[in-house]
Amino acid sequence: MDTARFWRRTTPLRPRTVAHADTNRSTADAPRYDSAGGVYNGLASLPENMTRHSLTEALRETLALFDGAGTPVTTTEAAERLGLGRRSTYDRLDRLVDRGRLDTKKVGASARVWWRPPSDDPAGEADADRVFETAPVELVAVAADGTVDRANARARRALGLDGSAGSATTALEFYDEGGDSLPPADHPIRTVLEDDATVTDRLLGHETPNGDRRWVRLTASPVAAGDSDGAVLACTDVTSLRRTQAELERHRERVEDELREVFERIDDAFFALDEEWRFTHVNDRAATLLDRSADELVDESVWDAFPEAVNSQFQTEYERAFETQESRSFEAYYPPLATWFEVTAYPSETGLSVYFRDVTDRVERERELERYETIVETVEDGIYVADDDGHFTHVNESYASMVGYDPSELVGKHVSAVVDDDGVLAEAKRLEQELATGERTQAVLEAELETADGDTFAGEATFALFETEDGYERVGVVRDVTDRTERERELELYESIVETVDDGIYAVDTDGEFVLVNEQFCELTGYEEAELLGADATTVHGEVVSATAESIADEVVSGGRGVAGFELDVQTSDGDTVPCESRFSPFPLDDGFGRCGVVRDISDRLDREDELKRRVHQQEVVTDLGQRALADRDVDALMAEATELVAETLDNEYCKVLDLDAEAEELSLREGVGWDDGLVGSATVSAVADDSQASYTLASSAPVVVEDLTTERRFSGPDLLTDHDVRSGISVIVGPQDDPWGILGTHDTARREFTDHDVNFVQSIAAILASAIARHDDEQELVRQRERLDALNNLNEVVREITEAVATQSTREEIEQTVCEHLADADSYQFAWIGEGESTSQRVVSRTEAGVDGYLDGIELSVDPDDDRIEGPTGEALRTGEVRTRQDITTAKRWADHADAHGFRASAAVPITHEDTMFGVLNVYTARSNAFEGEERVVIGQLGDIVGHAIAATQRKQALMSDEVVELEFHVPDIFETLDIGTGTCGTISLDHAIPVADDEYVVYGSATPDATESVRTITDAVPHWESVTFRENGDEFEARLSEPPVLSVVASVGGFVESAVIEDGDYRMTIRVSPTVDARQIIDVVTDAYPAAQLLKRRQRTRDSDDRLQRELTEALTDRQRTALEAAYHAGFFEWPRDASGQDVADSLGIAASTFHQHLRKAERKVLDRCLTTAIPTTA
Repeated sequence: MDTARFWRRTTPLRPRTVAHADTNRSTADAPRYDSAGGVYNGLASLPENMTRHSLTEALRETLALFDGAGTPVTTTEAAERLGLGRRSTYDRLDRLVDRGRLDTKKVGASARVWWRPPSDDPAGEADADRVFETAPVELVAVAADGTVDRANARARRALGLDGSAGSATTALEFYDEGGDSLPPADHPIRTVLEDDATVTDRLLGHETPNGDRRWVRLTASPVAAGDSDGAVLACTDVTSLRRTQAELERHRERVEDELREVFERIDDAFFALDEEWRFTHVNDRAATLLDRSADELVDESVWDAFPEAVNSQFQTEYERAFETQESRSFEAYYPPLATWFEVTAYPSETGLSVYFRDVTDRVERERELERYETIVETVEDGIYVADDDGHFTHVNESYASMVGYDPSELVGKHVSAVVDDDGVLAEAKRLEQELATGERTQAVLEAELETADGDTFAGEATFALFETEDGYERVGVVRDVTDRTERERELELYESIVETVDDGIYAVDTDGEFVLVNEQFCELTGYEEAELLGADATTVHGEVVSATAESIADEVVSGGRGVAGFELDVQTSDGDTVPCESRFSPFPLDDGFGRCGVVRDISDRLDREDELKRRVHQQEVVTDLGQRALADRDVDALMAEATELVAETLDNEYCKVLDLDAEAEELSLREGVGWDDGLVGSATVSAVADDSQASYTLASSAPVVVEDLTTERRFSGPDLLTDHDVRSGISVIVGPQDDPWGILGTHDTARREFTDHDVNFVQSIAAILASAIARHDDEQELVRQRERLDALNNLNEVVREITEAVATQSTREEIEQTVCEHLADADSYQFAWIGEGESTSQRVVSRTEAGVDGYLDGIELSVDPDDDRIEGPTGEALRTGEVRTRQDITTAKRWADHADAHGFRASAAVPITHEDTMFGVLNVYTARSNAFEGEERVVIGQLGDIVGHAIAATQRKQALMSDEVVELEFHVPDIFETLDIGTGTCGTISLDHAIPVADDEYVVYGSATPDATESVRTITDAVPHWESVTFRENGDEFEARLSEPPVLSVVASVGGFVESAVIEDGDYRMTIRVSPTVDARQIIDVVTDAYPAAQLLKRRQRTRDSDDRLQRELTEALTDRQRTALEAAYHAGFFEWPRDASGQDVADSLGIAASTFHQHLRKAERKVLDRCLTTAIPTTA
C-alpha cells in the first residue's frame, strides 16, 4: 500500500491552532483540540476521513463507479452499471453523500447527477501534518495490513517506534489493568481492523524504550482512505493520575484501619449521629445492646429506628446537648429493650457522639436492696446481722425493742450482751461452721435472751450466712417463744395418757367447754387442739346434744344409771358431719361436774346399712323406667324422667343426657336436671377436646368416674361442669361403643366416691335409653322415608311445572313469582321467597315471596363476611354459591323462635346462578325435619340452575329486543401497570367482537397496529384468562381465546355486550351496553374489581340506532349456537374471498366438530335469509 497516499487521503482538514499539554496530567484536565476553539478533543477532532468507518462491500462497489476527477454520473447510468433498480441505486448513492464520499445536485425537473470530489489539497495536508505532530497525545496511523503508516514524535518516544512507514505494529505491546500482557485476539489494532469496531477510552499499560511501565487511555477507530482501510490510535498518558489514585486509596485504607482500631478499643457502646439525627457509625457493642446490626442502622434516623424514644428522656437530653453544645450524662429506661442505660452524649457542630452502657443489673440491685431494707425495717420479727467475730453490724427496730436497747447502742456490741450463755454461743458457732461448709442452708437455735433491764425471755433464732468481702456475716430472725414453751410443758403432763387410745377422748368442764382433747379427737373433728381447748362443746355438735348429755350425766350422778352412751353427729371444721357413738362419765370439779368421754366413728357401719338400701332402691328405679320405656314413645320425656331419677337416686345435684353430633364434633345438652335456666336444649360440649369428660368417655371402653375434678389429671372439665362447680360424677356411653348415640352423666358439687353399684345403676339407665332411642329412630326412619318419597314425587312434579311455566314468562319478576307460587302450593312445602344481596347495605332484601307475608320483616340477613349475621343459610348460599340446608332449625338458637312462629322445621337456600352471575337465593321451607337430603337436595338444587338460566335468557332477550339500552363508558389509565405487566405500547389495540363458546370461554376478534402486536402477545402471556392469541396473515388482525374473563362473563350473563374496547397509548377505554332492567351497579363493581384504577366516564340511557334494530329483526329467530356460528364465521373471515379462515378453522376456534359448525351455520343462514326475503323489514327508523 502507498502509505504516503493513504495519509494524504485521510487528512484533508482546515487549518487550526495547536497547543501543548502536560501529558502527566489527568485526562480530565488535559487540554484538547476541537475545530471551533483549537482544542484537541480526542479522535472526534481528527480529520473526518481519519475516523470514518470503513464502507460496506455494496458501498465500495458503488463508489468504484466514480473517478477522482469529479466526472458526474446520473442515477440511471449508475443503476445500469450496477445492474440494480433506480430506488436501490439511489439509496446507495445517498448514503455515500451522507458519508462525504460523493457530492450531488439536482438537474432538470426530476434528474440528479453524482460525482466524486477531488481530495488532493496540499494546504489541508500541511495543516493535518501539523496537527498530527503537535497533538498532546500519542497518535499512530495504521494501514490495513497492520503496519505503522505514521506516528507522531510523542508516540515514537513513548512507544519505541522508529516512525517509518511499514513498520510492524507487533512492537506495540500492551498490558491490561492487572499487568498481564494482552493476548493477540484482544489487541486494540486487531479489534479495529478485523472487527471494524471502535475501542474507546481503554486503560492499558505499555513499556517505554527505557523499560519504564506507563499507563495510557487508548482510543482506536477505523478509518478509510480511498479504496484502502486503516486505523488511527490516540493514547493519553495517565501514569501520574493512576499513581496518585493508588496513593489516595492506600491512604484511605490506612485511615479506615486506624479508625477501626480506635472504635475497637472503646469498651462502651458507641454510636455517632449527624446533624439530621442519622447514624453515621455504630460499634459492635452498641449493635449488640440495641439488638440491631450496624449495617441496618447506618444512614437511618435514630427516631425512625427507635420510635419509642421519641418524646422520651433520650430525645430531650440529645436535643439539649446539641442545642447547648455541652455534654449530657443521664440514666434512662428504654421499655422496648427492657434495659436501663447510662448515657453520655458529646455534641459537635456536625452531630453527637453517644457513649452508653447497660446498667440494668446495677439499677435492679439497688432497687432490690431498697425493697429488702424496707422489709427488714417493717417486719414484726427481730432481725440482726453479726460479723464472724460475733459483733452486731445491724439490727432492726423490732429486735432492738425486743431486748430493750436503742438500735445504735447494739451496733458494735458482741452478741453476748443479750445471750450470756457460753453453751449457746458455742452451739451457734458450730452451726455457723455447718452453714459455711454447706452442710445446711439455715439453722434454728433457742436461747434465753437478756434484756437491757435484766429480764429474760425465751427466744428462737433462725439464721443463715451471707458472704462479704472480708468473709461472711450471720443474719438471724428472732421470735419470742415464751408462751409456746409454757404450753408445751402443760401438754406433756397428759399427752402420754390420752395419745395411746385409738378413739377420740375429750373432757369438758361445768360450762361445757373443752379442757382436754386427744389427737384422735382432733383428727375426727378436723380442728386443731388449740382451737378446741376452751371452746364450747357445741363447736362439734348441736345444742340439743349438749342438753341430752347433761341430762344423762345428771342421771349417772344421781345413781339412776351407770356409764352413759348415745349416738350423735359430730360436726367437723369443714362443715361435714360424722356419725359417732359416745360413751362418757361425769367427774367432779370444784364448782360441779365435768364430763369425760370416748367418741367412736360409726360411719362405716351406717354406710353399709345405707348401701344396702341404695341398691334396693336403684333396682326399683331401673325396673320402673324399663317398663315405662316400653310403653311410652316420647323419647325426650323418657330422657327427662331418667335424668331426674338418676340425680334423685344417687343424691346428685346434676344429671344430663348429651346428644352426639359426630359431624360437628360436639354434644348438645338434650335433657337434664339441675343446670342453669336456658342451657338444656342449647348448651354444647366438645366431643373431641382434651378438657371434656364427655369426649374422654366417648374414647373410653368403660364408664368414667370422677371423685374430685379439681385433682383430675385425665381432663380438666369443660365450662358446662366448671361453671356449675362440679367436682365429682359418673359418665357412660348411651348406645354401642362403636356407634354411640351420646352420653348419660350425673354430677355433684361435692367430692364423692362412687361404688361399683352406682356405676352399674347409671349404665343400666343408659341401656334403657339406648334401646328406647334405637326403637324410636327406627320408627322415625320409616316415617321419614315415606315423607321423603312423597316429597320427592311432589318436588319432581313441581320442578316439571316450574320448568314449563318459566319458559312462558317474559320478565324476571314473573319468573321469580311463578317459582315461589308453585313451591308454596306444593303439599311438601310451606312457603318460599327469593332474595338478593344489596351491594350498598351488604344485607339481603326480598324480591318476591309466596305462602308467607313479610317473612324478612324484623330480620337482618347480611352478606358481609365480617358480619356474624351471615351465619344463616341464605347468607352462606350467597357467599359460597352452593346450596345450604338446615335439617332441624329448632336446634339453631337464633332461628328457633322464628321457625316456631312460621311453622317450619327445615329449610333450603338455593343460589340462583347462571355461569358466573348470582341472581339471588331461592329459600324453601317445610314442616318436615331432616328434609332436603339425598335426592331431594339434588333436585331442589337444580331449580337454581333452571331459574338462573331462565332469568339470563329473559335478560338477554330483553337486551337484544329492547330499543333502550344503558351505556357505561369506562377509562382505565395505564392498563399495563394496572395489570402488572410491566410494559406498554404507543400503538392501538382494538377488541372488536366477543363470541361465547362454552364453559365461560370466549373468542375475541380484534386488531392491533404494527407497533402494538407485541403488546398483545405480552398481554396473553401475563393475563391468566387470556389463553392464546393468533394473528392473521395480514399481521394486524388477531383472534384471542379467553377463559372466564371477569368483566365479559358477567356482562354476557345479563344479556349485555361490550360495544367497544380500545387500548391506545397505554390507556384502556371500554363501552358496555346492558338492558335498562339490569342493575348497572353490578357491572360497575365487576369492572372496578377487575381494574381498580377504572373510572366511570359516562352512564347514560339511549335509544338503539336503526341499524341495531334491523340486525335484531334479522337475527331474532336464531338460537345461541346458531348466532355463535354465524358471528364466528363472519368475524373470522369465512365469508371473504379468498377465505381468511376455513370451516375447520372456525370450528376449531369454537371447540366443535366441523360438521356441527356447518350445520349451525346453514340453519342460521337460512333463518336470516328467510327473515330478510320473506318479511317486510323497515329500513328507516
